[in-house]
Amino acid sequence: MRNRVRITTPFPSIEQTARTLGVSQRRARQLSKLAEETLAALEARAAKSSGVSLHGLVKGVSSRMPAKKVPKVRAPRAARARR
Repeated sequence: MRNRVRITTPFPSIEQTARTLGVSQRRARQLSKLAEETLAALEARAAKSSGVSLHGLVKGVSSRMPAKKVPKVRAPRAARARR
């Protein structure tokens, strides 16, 4: 499990990033709202389908999600013998 990391240095806000990239304040608010709605929808879908919170995954909390089982594909014995 990964160790938690705390960011101690200042990082730019949405407004500062938008100003740096040349995006208008109105468009920055729209993009921020879109991102929040998307995360909420993903969290709801994850909780509905598997009972695992996306919020926990984003925060770095590990979850015990089973891996997909992929069957091994083997060549038939007759085909292997011919090689």
